[in-house]
Amino acid sequence: MKKLFVFVLCLHFISCGNKVGIDDIEIKEENGLTVGYLKSDNSLFTGDIFEYYHLQIGVSFNSSTGESFPEYEEYPTMELHFKNGLASYIWRWYHDEGLIEREVSYKSGKYHGVFQEWNEFGVLLFSEIWEEGDLVFKKEF
Repeated sequence: MKKLFVFVLCLHFISCGNKVGIDDIEIKEENGLTVGYLKSDNSLFTGDIFEYYHLQIGVSFNSSTGESFPEYEEYPTMELHFKNGLASYIWRWYHDEGLIEREVSYKSGKYHGVFQEWNEFGVLLFSEIWEEGDLVFKKEF
Protein backbone atom coordinates (compact mmCIF):
# COMPACT_ATOMS: atom_id res chain seq x y z
CA MET A 1 0.00 0.00 0.00
CA LYS A 2 2.83 2.38 0.89
CA LYS A 3 4.54 1.74 -2.50
CA LEU A 4 1.29 2.46 -4.33
CA PHE A 5 0.90 5.77 -2.47
CA VAL A 6 4.46 6.82 -3.33
CA PHE A 7 3.93 5.83 -6.98
CA VAL A 8 0.69 7.86 -7.24
CA LEU A 9 2.35 10.81 -5.52
CA CYS A 10 5.26 10.70 -7.99
CA LEU A 11 2.84 10.59 -10.94
CA HIS A 12 1.04 13.62 -9.53
CA PHE A 13 4.25 15.66 -9.23
CA ILE A 14 5.40 14.65 -12.71
CA SER A 15 2.08 15.59 -14.32
CA CYS A 16 1.91 18.92 -12.46
CA GLY A 17 5.44 19.83 -13.43
CA ASN A 18 4.85 19.21 -17.14
CA LYS A 19 1.84 21.49 -17.60
CA VAL A 20 2.29 23.53 -20.76
CA GLY A 21 0.97 27.09 -20.78
CA ILE A 22 0.72 29.83 -23.35
CA ASP A 23 4.17 31.14 -22.37
CA ASP A 24 5.68 27.77 -23.36
CA ILE A 25 4.32 27.88 -26.94
CA GLU A 26 5.28 29.93 -29.96
CA ILE A 27 2.36 30.30 -32.36
CA LYS A 28 3.22 31.11 -35.98
CA GLU A 29 1.38 31.58 -39.26
CA GLU A 30 3.14 29.48 -41.90
CA ASN A 31 1.83 29.05 -45.44
CA GLY A 32 -1.72 29.84 -44.35
CA LEU A 33 -1.58 27.48 -41.36
CA THR A 34 -1.59 28.27 -37.64
CA VAL A 35 1.24 26.22 -36.10
CA GLY A 36 2.33 25.80 -32.46
CA TYR A 37 5.90 25.04 -31.40
CA LEU A 38 7.26 24.27 -27.95
CA LYS A 39 9.76 27.00 -27.11
CA SER A 40 11.91 24.55 -25.13
CA ASP A 41 12.96 22.46 -28.12
CA ASN A 42 11.15 23.96 -31.15
CA SER A 43 9.12 20.74 -31.64
CA LEU A 44 5.54 20.71 -32.87
CA PHE A 45 3.12 20.87 -29.93
CA THR A 46 0.18 18.51 -29.48
CA GLY A 47 -2.17 19.20 -26.61
CA ASP A 48 -4.54 21.64 -25.00
CA ILE A 49 -3.80 24.92 -23.27
CA PHE A 50 -6.24 26.28 -20.72
CA GLU A 51 -5.37 29.56 -19.02
CA TYR A 52 -7.27 30.98 -16.03
CA TYR A 53 -7.10 33.93 -13.69
CA HIS A 54 -8.25 34.10 -10.10
CA LEU A 55 -10.40 36.99 -8.86
CA GLN A 56 -10.39 37.48 -5.12
CA ILE A 57 -14.00 37.75 -3.96
CA GLY A 58 -13.56 37.76 -0.21
CA VAL A 59 -11.73 36.50 2.83
CA SER A 60 -12.55 33.58 5.12
CA PHE A 61 -11.65 33.84 8.77
CA ASN A 62 -10.95 30.89 11.07
CA SER A 63 -11.94 32.15 14.50
CA SER A 64 -10.30 29.28 16.36
CA THR A 65 -6.83 29.85 14.84
CA GLY A 66 -7.10 33.55 13.98
CA GLU A 67 -5.99 32.85 10.39
CA SER A 68 -7.56 34.41 7.34
CA PHE A 69 -7.70 32.90 3.87
CA PRO A 70 -8.52 34.65 0.60
CA GLU A 71 -11.48 33.30 -1.40
CA TYR A 72 -11.23 33.24 -5.18
CA GLU A 73 -13.40 32.66 -8.20
CA GLU A 74 -11.63 31.17 -11.20
CA TYR A 75 -12.33 32.49 -14.70
CA PRO A 76 -10.99 31.26 -18.04
CA THR A 77 -8.93 33.61 -20.19
CA MET A 78 -8.25 31.31 -23.17
CA GLU A 79 -8.33 27.76 -24.45
CA LEU A 80 -6.24 26.60 -27.40
CA HIS A 81 -5.87 23.16 -29.00
CA PHE A 82 -3.14 21.69 -31.20
CA LYS A 83 -2.84 18.36 -32.98
CA ASN A 84 0.54 17.51 -34.53
CA GLY A 85 1.50 21.17 -34.22
CA LEU A 86 -1.54 22.47 -36.10
CA ALA A 87 -4.35 24.54 -34.61
CA SER A 88 -7.36 22.29 -34.12
CA TYR A 89 -10.88 22.26 -32.71
CA ILE A 90 -12.43 25.38 -31.16
CA TRP A 91 -10.22 28.09 -29.66
CA ARG A 92 -11.79 30.55 -27.22
CA TRP A 93 -10.73 33.81 -25.60
CA TYR A 94 -12.72 35.28 -22.74
CA HIS A 95 -13.61 38.71 -21.38
CA ASP A 96 -13.49 39.24 -17.62
CA GLU A 97 -15.68 36.97 -15.53
CA GLY A 98 -15.95 34.27 -18.16
CA LEU A 99 -17.92 35.87 -21.02
CA ILE A 100 -16.67 34.62 -24.39
CA GLU A 101 -14.86 37.30 -26.41
CA ARG A 102 -13.86 35.28 -29.49
CA GLU A 103 -14.43 31.76 -30.73
CA VAL A 104 -12.52 30.35 -33.69
CA SER A 105 -12.86 26.88 -35.24
CA TYR A 106 -9.77 25.25 -36.74
CA LYS A 107 -9.15 22.10 -38.73
CA SER A 108 -5.58 21.05 -39.53
CA GLY A 109 -4.26 24.57 -38.92
CA LYS A 110 -6.84 26.38 -41.08
CA TYR A 111 -9.99 28.28 -40.15
CA HIS A 112 -12.82 25.82 -40.61
CA GLY A 113 -16.26 26.42 -39.18
CA VAL A 114 -17.46 29.39 -37.18
CA PHE A 115 -15.43 32.48 -36.24
CA GLN A 116 -17.38 34.79 -33.91
CA GLU A 117 -16.65 37.77 -31.70
CA TRP A 118 -18.67 39.33 -28.86
CA ASN A 119 -18.31 42.59 -26.92
CA GLU A 120 -17.82 42.71 -23.14
CA PHE A 121 -21.63 42.68 -22.63
CA GLY A 122 -22.11 39.43 -24.56
CA VAL A 123 -23.50 41.06 -27.71
CA LEU A 124 -22.43 39.29 -30.92
CA LEU A 125 -20.41 41.67 -33.12
CA PHE A 126 -19.80 39.46 -36.16
CA SER A 127 -19.99 35.89 -37.33
CA GLU A 128 -18.05 34.22 -40.15
CA ILE A 129 -18.18 30.77 -41.71
CA TRP A 130 -14.92 29.28 -43.04
CA GLU A 131 -14.25 26.14 -45.06
CA GLU A 132 -10.68 24.83 -45.22
CA GLY A 133 -9.23 28.34 -44.80
CA ASP A 134 -11.62 30.11 -47.19
CA LEU A 135 -14.20 32.65 -45.98
CA VAL A 136 -17.64 31.67 -47.30
CA PHE A 137 -19.97 33.90 -45.21
CA LYS A 138 -19.69 36.99 -43.01
CA LYS A 139 -22.31 38.95 -41.10
CA GLU A 140 -21.74 41.97 -38.88
CA PHE A 141 -24.30 42.91 -36.26
